[in-house]
Amino acid sequence: MLWTIAKREFLKNILNKRFLIATVLCLVLIPLSFYLSLQDYRRKLGNYSISLRKQELFSGLVGTYRWSSGAVMKRSRWVEPGGQVKRPAVLSIFAKGCDDKLSGPFELQGRWLQPFFGRSQEPNPLFAIYPTPDYLFVVEVVMSLLALLFAFDSIAGERTQGTLQLALSNPIPRDVFLLGKLLGGYAGLALPFLAATLFSLAFLSLSPTVVLSEGDWARIALIVLISLVYIFIFYLLGLLISSRSQSPSKALLLSLFLWVLLVPVGPSLGALMARAIRPVMSAEQAAARRYDWAKRRIEEAQKIYHSPSTGEYELPIHHEIDWEIAQHLDRIDQLRRRQQGRLVSLTKYIGRITPVGTLVFAVTSLAGTSVDDLLRYKDEAMRAKRDKMEEVYLPWSEAEKLLRKRGYTEEEIAKLKRRMHITSDTKRILVKEPGQVSFSLREKTFGESLNQALPDFGVLLCFAVGLFLCVHLSFLRADIG
Repeated sequence: MLWTIAKREFLKNILNKRFLIATVLCLVLIPLSFYLSLQDYRRKLGNYSISLRKQELFSGLVGTYRWSSGAVMKRSRWVEPGGQVKRPAVLSIFAKGCDDKLSGPFELQGRWLQPFFGRSQEPNPLFAIYPTPDYLFVVEVVMSLLALLFAFDSIAGERTQGTLQLALSNPIPRDVFLLGKLLGGYAGLALPFLAATLFSLAFLSLSPTVVLSEGDWARIALIVLISLVYIFIFYLLGLLISSRSQSPSKALLLSLFLWVLLVPVGPSLGALMARAIRPVMSAEQAAARRYDWAKRRIEEAQKIYHSPSTGEYELPIHHEIDWEIAQHLDRIDQLRRRQQGRLVSLTKYIGRITPVGTLVFAVTSLAGTSVDDLLRYKDEAMRAKRDKMEEVYLPWSEAEKLLRKRGYTEEEIAKLKRRMHITSDTKRILVKEPGQVSFSLREKTFGESLNQALPDFGVLLCFAVGLFLCVHLSFLRADIG
């Protein structure tokens, strides 16, 4: 009996114009999203190759400082190097997420080693105001709307036509009838979606640019599975609305209202709410704090090293206060990073209230383009920055050894020490350009990606089970007349 009802519902859907529209949309939008994302991935891969060649070209051209008789450290053979660049994530084809920021260069600028996180530049500036038409976007927006449109009149339409009362006058349990309609209706929507996805994956596997490992294929399978659960949630929501509505028109209006509330509006409101609760220092505010503190510290040092006889400042350009400034600016960066971490955690908690936010967190985690991946990348970059600080700022005892290796006599070293006001309180001084910063960011294993996405997948399953129970209870109590 169950499969008879499911077959009847499935045939009813595929003979409806909605099935034709859904099939056309899936067969056009999903392959198109793969094609556009593949072109974007090729562009970023080309930029990555250029950055690697730039690093190789400049690897031997980074000079060190030499001290002149005026105790001013001058640069020898300095060429601006390319920054550390991460290879773009191959699964950004499915979910772009934060991949532009992840694949941008990381550089240390100035003698205070200020971090700069670039981003992969999009040649078309209009993409800055339009959403990315990737696979995740199609599932998140288009398939959720189609699921509601498939389900809104599943029960309300039969109630209006009188076929619901006729069907339930036979010895058919309501739960069996509901489950049959659910399976048959959902199959009519999942079929074109899976067909378009498999076609797109076949197209993707033929591309010589994309090299997928076994772990990548496992991630892709999970992405498709999560997408199917997400679509199932919205189909259940449509069934719930249909079971509580007396007419298809009312069910359609309520379905569209909830779709607008949950899909385009809900995630943005959640992010704004989290930002209001957990404010974060902006990049401009952090830069202003860094500048104000550095300026104040330099002015204090100038008062100490002011020469009354000449009326001039004897403060050398690269004094040990640079180390103090660099340390303090690093503490400001760490404070802002902690604020960002708390904001992201709160945003994820709020975003999981809706299926849309949960889908985005799960899919981007599997694709390696999530906000957590971006924060992990920045953490590794900041650790590399602190290691570079220890390398280019040396204690005076180490600087003396470096001077002796370069042929300085003891008399020249003593004169230099007096000229630079080196005392027992001097901590560290800048001895060479920072040059290229490099660090290894280990790619996540499949197990790590799974552990990161598993909580969100569990939340989606809870949504599905909860909505199914609501639909079941609602239909059991519904008036079939």
